[in-house]
Amino acid sequence: MDALSSNSASTAVTAARVESAVGEARETALSDFNDFLTLLTAQLKNQDPLAPLDSTQFVEQLASFSAVEQQVGSNEKLSRLIEQGVSDEMSKLSGWIGRTVEAESALFELGADGIDLPLSADQTAVSAEARIVDNTGEEVARIDLDPKSDSFEWSGELTNGGQAPDGHYGVSFVYSYKDETTRIVDSGASGAVIEARVDDDGPMLFLQSGALVRPSDVNALRVATVPEEA
Repeated sequence: MDALSSNSASTAVTAARVESAVGEARETALSDFNDFLTLLTAQLKNQDPLAPLDSTQFVEQLASFSAVEQQVGSNEKLSRLIEQGVSDEMSKLSGWIGRTVEAESALFELGADGIDLPLSADQTAVSAEARIVDNTGEEVARIDLDPKSDSFEWSGELTNGGQAPDGHYGVSFVYSYKDETTRIVDSGASGAVIEARVDDDGPMLFLQSGALVRPSDVNALRVATVPEEA
C-alpha cells in the first residue's frame, strides 16, 4: 500500500470512529425521546378527568420534551462538524507526505531486532540511564548505561522482567554529573514522512524508518530530494 492509499485508509478509519461514537449518542437520545413521548401520551390518556394534569407540570414536561428534541438535533450537527474537522486536519497533514523532517522527540518501533539508537557521548557525566515509555507515556523500563557510549540498544525487556509487546516506544536519556545535577535528552528521529494519521491522541507522522513523530515536535523540515535526470 502506498502512502496516499494508507493516508486515505487512515482518514476513513478515523471518520468511521467519529461517526460510530456520535451515532451511538444519537441513538441513545432518540431512544430517550421516544420513551418520553410514550410515557407522556400514556399519562394524558390515563389522567383522572376530575383531577387533570396540573398545567405547571405539563409545561415542565413539554420543556423536557423540547430539550430531548434539541439534543437529537445537536448530536447530528456535532457529527457533521467533527467529520469536517477530521477532513480539514487530514488535508493539512497531507502536506507532510514526502517531506524530510527532524523531530526532537519520537516513538520508535520495537520489533524482533529491538530498538537501536545512536547516542552523543558525554565525557563529563558520571552516570547515565535510559528511560523507556510506551505510546501512552507510561514508563516501562529503566536501563543503566555508560555515558561515554555512542549507541543504545533495547531488546524489549521490561523492569518487571517481562518482554514488551511489539509496538512504538519513546526513549529518553538521563545524565548525572559530579555536582549532582542531571540532564535529560529525548531521543529524536529524522527521515521521510510516508504517512500521516489522526488518532485518539492527535496527529502523528509516520517516518520511513518506522519512527512516529508529532508535528509539534518537528524542528526542521526539508523538501524531498528529487533525483537528477540522466
